[in-house]
Amino acid sequence: SAQLLTARFLFDGIAPFVLLIALSFVTQCHDKERRDRFYAKMLTPTMPTPELDEVALAEARGNPERTNKRKLWPESNLEFAKPTKTDVWGFVICVLVAGCILAGFAMLLRVGM
Repeated sequence: SAQLLTARFLFDGIAPFVLLIALSFVTQCHDKERRDRFYAKMLTPTMPTPELDEVALAEARGNPERTNKRKLWPESNLEFAKPTKTDVWGFVICVLVAGCILAGFAMLLRVGM
């Protein structure tokens, strides 16, 4: 039935997140230094040239606490970064492009009728 299919999709969408959160409470982080290096690399913006990129990565690896300032909730184990202006503009542009594509499809549907 339709309700069963809907419930299945709802479960498929929510269950992985619940499982990940539950497992994160049960397990512990083994290597904080490795985690800090990973997130320092992930939170360091890409530079125009490989040389500048290596310099920025070396600086981030040397001071992993620097990336702590970019976290949405500093001094927590949650690694959500604060959105920058570039992030916000990128999101807005993606939403506008998706809206234009959907509007184009809607126009094609009306023309085809």
